[in-house]
Amino acid sequence: MTDKQHAYDPDLPYVVEHASHVFARFPSEEWAEAFIEPRRYGSDYKIIDTTPAPRVPEDAEHVVWIFAATPNYRMYAEKKNGLWFHEDARNGCALEDLPGVTPETTFTVLDERKSDA
Repeated sequence: MTDKQHAYDPDLPYVVEHASHVFARFPSEEWAEAFIEPRRYGSDYKIIDTTPAPRVPEDAEHVVWIFAATPNYRMYAEKKNGLWFHEDARNGCALEDLPGVTPETTFTVLDERKSDA
């Protein structure tokens, strides 16, 4: 990855960067690799996947985030039947509708560990 952000294009998510500039875009990583392979000797081509990473994986069941209005307050939510329930909720909602969640919110996904004993 580079420090530069490249716009995501769902039809051409793979960017070939050369000398810090977008040189070409491709629909698959294989096409991008095939493009740069004959040019690799003595150059600095990079393949960048611009596909946005999901904020929270689909299979996540427990998340924690910092409540935007109170920076030192962490909230917890659990996913049940496709809806998220925070600690004070009676009704579930979408992830983006949880209290204090903004587009910049970073979630910590919790993983439930099973005991081997």
